[in-house]
Amino acid sequence: MENFKRSDKKNALTYLRYTGMGFQLIGVILIGYYLGDFLDRKWNAGNPRYWTAGLILVFMFAYLYKLIKDLSRDKL
Repeated sequence: MENFKRSDKKNALTYLRYTGMGFQLIGVILIGYYLGDFLDRKWNAGNPRYWTAGLILVFMFAYLYKLIKDLSRDKL
């Protein structure tokens, strides 16, 4: 009976961790957007928004690298 409870707890924690990844990705994109928007307004008065696009991509790739590293370590 005790093993059943442990496996349920482990499954619940795994589910919560993977559910949170979507919210983390949204947060990373929003941070890149707002930081890039701030830098574009401060230094780039032109139309192309290089800072915004660049920081979104950099933060997304950094998050995906972290995600792949974490998932390969878990070996699910």
